[in-house]
Amino acid sequence: LLLCIILVFFVFFLILKQFLNFERDDKASYYFLKGVSNFGPELNYSLSEKYFYQALSHNHSFENAYLYLYHYYYITLSDFPKAEIISREYLFNFPNKELPYVLLASCLMKDGRLSESESLLKKAFDISNNSAMDITYLYSGKLYALLGDTENSKKMLDKTLKTNSSQVTEFLVLG
Repeated sequence: LLLCIILVFFVFFLILKQFLNFERDDKASYYFLKGVSNFGPELNYSLSEKYFYQALSHNHSFENAYLYLYHYYYITLSDFPKAEIISREYLFNFPNKELPYVLLASCLMKDGRLSESESLLKKAFDISNNSAMDITYLYSGKLYALLGDTENSKKMLDKTLKTNSSQVTEFLVLG
């Protein structure tokens, strides 16, 4: 539950961070914003899903749409196979970014595919050039815990707290 809460807020933070970069005349941005305006339990998730896919049909490099779809499948629906599919699409379009590897690794962990998850997380660390995102440390800690390696799990979770990310620290305290 704690990892889910952290992931939700982390993805939301990334999306807001890029929100100001939208071009008003861009159709992908238009559909993405329509999706965001319907995203929430009291609104219409399935309509949002449709709009996010429309955004991607206009621009396959629209990173925020992948993040929202991942959130929808992984967190909201617990539909890990669909989350895996969207994570693979995200990775295909952003092979030089750390986050798609981490999100795909999280899906594979849910399916018990730990060696694949480990390879993806190693790739995420390679891409990060020694400045890994806190979420990469967090999921590495989870992976080591699942592998029964409590010493390395603790090291990774300690690094999560030392990344100076106020969001992760706050969410760990809240959790």
